[in-house]
Order: sequence, then C-alpha cells, then structure tokens
Amino acid sequence: MNFILHNLESKYDKGLFYEIFINEEYKLLKPYIDKIDTFFDIWAYKWFFSIWLLKNWFKENLILVEPLKHNIKIAKEMIRKFIKINNLKLNWKIKFINAALKSDLSKNKEFVIDLNKPWQSRFNIQIDNKKIYKFFKISNYKINKNITIVSIDNLLTLGKNKIAIKLDIEWEEIPLILKKGRLSKVDLLIFEYHLFNKTLKEKFKKVNFILQQVFKNTFICPSKYTSNIWIYLATNL
Repeated sequence: MNFILHNLESKYDKGLFYEIFINEEYKLLKPYIDKIDTFFDIWAYKWFFSIWLLKNWFKENLILVEPLKHNIKIAKEMIRKFIKINNLKLNWKIKFINAALKSDLSKNKEFVIDLNKPWQSRFNIQIDNKKIYKFFKISNYKINKNITIVSIDNLLTLGKNKIAIKLDIEWEEIPLILKKGRLSKVDLLIFEYHLFNKTLKEKFKKVNFILQQVFKNTFICPSKYTSNIWIYLATNL
C-alpha cells in the first residue's frame, strides 16, 4: 500500500484513506462481494473505494462514474498501477465514465465546483432554503452548466446480472432513493448518509422506510470518523 500513501494529495485524501483502508468502513460489503457481477462506484472521486474493492478480490465488471476529469485521470493511473503491482487478472475491463449522476434530469443542472475542496463539488440544490454554496459557505467556486449528466436508468443498462452500487453523490442520494422504482434493478446499495441537521434526520426516516420496502435486508453502521455519518447497506443478496 506504500504507493497509495505516496499519492495522497490533501488532508481529505488522507482522511478518506484512513476511513476506507484502515477503519474499513465498507467492510459490511465483504460477505457479498463474491455474489456481485457489476459494481458501480458512483461519484468515485479518485480511486479509493474502487481500489478497496479490487484489494478485496472483486474481479468482475467495475464501472467508475465521476464528474471531474482531473479525478478520472488520477483514478485511471492509480488503478492501473494497483493492478500491475498486484498482478491482478480481471475477468472484465474497468470502465471510466466522466459524468455526474442526477436523480432528476429535468431540474437544476448547475454544477458547483468548489475550487478549494473539489471533493465537495455538487449540484446547486437547496438545503434548508439555502443554495448549496451558501449552506456550506463555499467562497471560492465556479458554476459549470455544461457538465455531462447521466441518469441511473442509463447507467444500469451497462450492468450485468447481480448489480451493486456505491453512492457518494453529494446530497443527490436522497431524491434518487425517494423516487419510486429507481432501484428495482439493483441487488445491493451502499452509501454514506449525513445527519448534520434536523432536515436530514427527518428525511432519513423516509429513506430508511423506502429501502426496507425495496430490499430484504438493511444494515446501518455508524462511521468511526464522526457520529454524524452512517454507512447504510441494503441488499437482496
């Protein structure tokens, strides 16, 4: 793992490395990895979760979806190095998609790029009646109105057999989950849920209720990093 440690660009990268590789906050997945045929790493950031998957012997159809070109470039290079160093033999080629997943393609398509913290870039939604850059007090940003956008339905056409999704789409998870029928073709879903305010805590009740209707089993694991973040796993496997 030394080559990974030498390629951490920011304090956030180091925190994410610790969260995924040291604390193993996605270890809930381990009993199911061998049952999955296609894994979507949606809003992959750079490579962290995908390399964790490969490290845990997921060798099937891996598809990374990430809106920022810089991150896609880094992900390709890091994953190529990881495969070479570990002499992995994959059954499928890894696919990289430079696009942003959006729950509703007809609504606001303004994408706010945080120039100081690009990992927090997201669609310009409202939280507690505040635009996203005001809610998070983002002072140095630019708005991209031409970012490539994809729907969950289009992405799922690329999947084969048993499909799993990791979501980290910066507040778009909630409307995606709440939209009836969107996850009917998904066999496993894992995502972070943030509970930073009263609104999000109330919405969690709806999210949890819907996922318990769609999936046979649901599990919640509080993050070791902060009590305001939970890892949520829902599965039919």
